[in-house]
Amino acid sequence: MIMDRFGKKVSKYPKLTIVTVVVITLIAMGSIQIFGIEQEFSEESFMPDMEIAIASDEISMNFTTSASVSILVKSKDDDVLTSDNLVEILQIEKNIIEDSTIIPVLAIPEMPSANVNSVADIVAQMALLQQNITVPTMDQKIIMIQNMNDEQVKQLISVILSSDQTPIEVKGIFSMILTKDFNPIQGEFKAKGSMIIINLDPSSAGASNGIMGQSDFSEIEKKMDDIVKDTKSECTEMTVMGSSIIMDEIMEANTASMAILLPLAFTLVIIILAIIYRSGIDMMFSLIALGFAIIWVYGFGSALGYTFNPMTTAVPILIVGLGIDYGIHITMRYREEIRGGKKIDQSIVITIASVGMALLLATVTTVVSFMSNLASPINLLGQFGVLCAIGIIGSFVTMTTFVPACKQLRDNRRFKKGKIRDIGSNNNHSENRRSKMKNVGEKVLDKTMSSGAVAAEHHPIIVIIVVSLITIGAVVVSFQLETTFNFEDFLPDDLEISKDLDYMISEFGISGGMAEEVNILIKGNIADPELLRVMDETISNMKDDKSVIKKVDEPDVQSILSVMKDWATNTTLYGVQDANYDPDFETMYYSIMTGNGVPSQGTTKEDITNLYNWLYSNTKSIKAVQYVLHKTDNNIYDSSVLRISVNVDSNDNKAIEALQNDLNKDKTPLDYSADKVIVTGGSILTKVIMDSLNESQIRSLIITIILSLIVLTIVFWYKWRSITLGLITMTPVIFCVAWTLGTMFLVNIPLNMMTITIASLTIGLGITYGIHITHRFLEGIEKNSMKNHFPFIIKARCPNCSEIVSVSGKPSEVVRVTCPKCATLGKVLFKKPTSATSYIDDVCRSTVTNTGTALFGAAATTISGFGLLIFALMPPLQQFGGITALTILYSFLASVFILPTFLVLWAKWKQKNNRFDH
Repeated sequence: MIMDRFGKKVSKYPKLTIVTVVVITLIAMGSIQIFGIEQEFSEESFMPDMEIAIASDEISMNFTTSASVSILVKSKDDDVLTSDNLVEILQIEKNIIEDSTIIPVLAIPEMPSANVNSVADIVAQMALLQQNITVPTMDQKIIMIQNMNDEQVKQLISVILSSDQTPIEVKGIFSMILTKDFNPIQGEFKAKGSMIIINLDPSSAGASNGIMGQSDFSEIEKKMDDIVKDTKSECTEMTVMGSSIIMDEIMEANTASMAILLPLAFTLVIIILAIIYRSGIDMMFSLIALGFAIIWVYGFGSALGYTFNPMTTAVPILIVGLGIDYGIHITMRYREEIRGGKKIDQSIVITIASVGMALLLATVTTVVSFMSNLASPINLLGQFGVLCAIGIIGSFVTMTTFVPACKQLRDNRRFKKGKIRDIGSNNNHSENRRSKMKNVGEKVLDKTMSSGAVAAEHHPIIVIIVVSLITIGAVVVSFQLETTFNFEDFLPDDLEISKDLDYMISEFGISGGMAEEVNILIKGNIADPELLRVMDETISNMKDDKSVIKKVDEPDVQSILSVMKDWATNTTLYGVQDANYDPDFETMYYSIMTGNGVPSQGTTKEDITNLYNWLYSNTKSIKAVQYVLHKTDNNIYDSSVLRISVNVDSNDNKAIEALQNDLNKDKTPLDYSADKVIVTGGSILTKVIMDSLNESQIRSLIITIILSLIVLTIVFWYKWRSITLGLITMTPVIFCVAWTLGTMFLVNIPLNMMTITIASLTIGLGITYGIHITHRFLEGIEKNSMKNHFPFIIKARCPNCSEIVSVSGKPSEVVRVTCPKCATLGKVLFKKPTSATSYIDDVCRSTVTNTGTALFGAAATTISGFGLLIFALMPPLQQFGGITALTILYSFLASVFILPTFLVLWAKWKQKNNRFDH
């Protein structure tokens, strides 16, 4: 077969093989040098390739977006509504908005104090308005609050909230930016925490596209963070809760995790290999091959333009855990062939042809499981799958070429120098001595492994019933698994910012002090009067939507209708002139619009266009209109957006689904007038991403099962003319999928950005052990069916010196043996099978016992490798590592203790029907 020819090529040209692997590695290193390794991680990275996500991206690109930075304020005496607390808040605000770096990026740089929303700012302004100071400075605000006592502060807040002159927007700020313990209805004018909101202009940064980029935000937020940390506060604790700061913390944790995990992984592998190999040279060959595979991942990943992020942190660990398995199987089988009396070159060919074929099948199924992530609409999952696939292919190639070639060259050189004697004889003294040393450690392990064969031989039905019941129970509970999507989950739990995020979620009615925004993107001729009328109807339909925030019983929606009406309405508050008002625009507006804010009958598209043109040409109104209306380079108004303020728990999927259904129903009038209407943004987009994650898991699982089954069926049909062997090999691993998901529910681990891949991963990783067991079992069956009796190996003890000798023979055969230690001659009688099918039980027992050490070592290495991820700083990586390690354990146990039952039943059925013919 293919691996037989492959093995002969490696054995014939070992030096060329090594050079080829090294050259590929150098190419990968060159790719890293040329393209570099980019690191990036943001919520946008997880946007699926779907209409709703594309619409959200279109809104970000085509419309002026609002931007703000939140600062969490926690009072040390559990009440921020005191004079001392408010003064410290105002002092922080003053230091921020007067900084020369921050002023240019404020939403209204000419009026820095107008860019701040906080309770302290509102209280100070209202107090100063009573003294007819309409445009106060920050110093005036601070002095004003300093001159007030705590009782006066609380009394003024009560007046502000009860006054009819106070705009509903101002009253709403109190409930949004104060903790939930603030309850004015019951007379509780006390709050242990608050938020400061600093409004920025995303178009003010010097980015090439005129939009503030991630790096710009990062610098601004870091500057604010420095200011907050440098400002002495005695009454409050403040933290800048900027998204860029959170992202930087995640990336720092990612880098720190890599610095911890990779050395730990290699150290652990060295320890395990030292125990299994007991040879420093063999260990070195495997580690070098492993290093090559990791370099290939980063080399080809950088050439493909992939960015590396916390998700890909698991890839090198995965390669270490899985790749070293290949090295263990190759090395242990090679030693077995040498002990069996094969020559070096012959042992290399047999090793690659036999174990290599099993490894090839395992590689194909594992690669299929990873590549199935390409079916996901979320590109980051696809990239993760491709990188893992490259690593697995690299591990397979290096372990089946570089390692055998190195061993062949080294052993040939040692043989020529006389350091290895009697190669080609089954009486190699050094190998028998090593076998004696190993016998002590392997005896208990082999006995434990053989229990799977005993169960298959004596209690097959009981095994199947017990496994089926456990699997059914696991399937039932797995349907209750939750799916979460929040990139902030990657923050280490012990960071202060993580604790502050938890504080915000638990203590504020609206997380972050700001209402969440959901959008409706409208595409079509926005200058059409009829479209504006149905837009107004759509907004009116939102009045009974439970999650839509209301202002004076009207939905809180920003639209082109609200912007036009705002500029046509003069609202004077406490003697302060309305900055968003123009008398000329008012005249134009009411000449074609009704008092309800919709176009009058007879209004033309040209009339509406004139209103839009005025707003676009006015320097004061252009930002507001660009926020909700898009104009093309050809001066065509082709799209608009409704920005809807909602208050919905991001973890309440039923509430989010209800909101989505409500808005889809509300927009029905628009569906008939606009070219396209799409509900997107906020928690609705998040829910779509979570649904995409679930769908991608199911899709990946189905693809992995089908393709793996096809591959295994083709191979087993070609060799054994059996269409069921592929399914038999996969069945225990499919059980493991249910066990793993059921365990995740029991230990309260959700399906998230990392663990969502676990189902297909279970098939891809777990099938490896099943393939090795099945392949070795079939080797035994093949030997028996070809010669009509089964040759096997037993351990014989020399009666003179007690030396243990491995002897190969056939049933009823008498084999002459010469003790390698004392040269005593002896005979060994091999017993005849007691029944027609007893040799099948012998094959099963031999398979599990002889494969046990390699499988156990490989599983232990992989489990340990993934288990190291629990030391990662990021919770999703910890969960992924723990669950994947558990998956490997389940797969190993299923392959050793459950799969033999199915194989024995299959073999006995074939034997009964005389279908072992070739």
